[in-house]
Amino acid sequence: MAPNRKNLIIAAGILMLLILAGAAVLIVSNSNPTTTPVSLRPKEPQTPQFVQNIIRQALDTRSPSFCDSIDDDAKRAYCNDNVLIVEASDKNDPGICKKIVDRTTSAVCLDNFLITGALNRRDVGACDKLADKRRVSQCKIDVQAFIDSQKR
Repeated sequence: MAPNRKNLIIAAGILMLLILAGAAVLIVSNSNPTTTPVSLRPKEPQTPQFVQNIIRQALDTRSPSFCDSIDDDAKRAYCNDNVLIVEASDKNDPGICKKIVDRTTSAVCLDNFLITGALNRRDVGACDKLADKRRVSQCKIDVQAFIDSQKR
């Protein structure tokens, strides 16, 4: 079975389990009329593991819609930004990096394309265009090492 198809089947299975678990919770919570209605109870905070599982599903399926189920705004934005990074890489499209909300993450995404281009063109000078100036010297070292390795 192809890896992508296997991942989709696993993701669909996990989603089905989450739906069934949610339905079971609703059935149990509505079976006792003396309890406080679910809509009036304070919402339970999402555990880090729960949020991590949502992010993993979003990344595995390349579906940012999974991120919408995260309550915390910062974590939801983090999830969406990371799905966009993976999409930019998958499609080899640096334009997708500009959709990333976090400016630092967006700059890193674009810088990664510049580094890849510098390596592919064997152009040490392209490293000077990096937004994160702390990465320039390492970029130059890596590109030069790549150039040297190709001469052998």
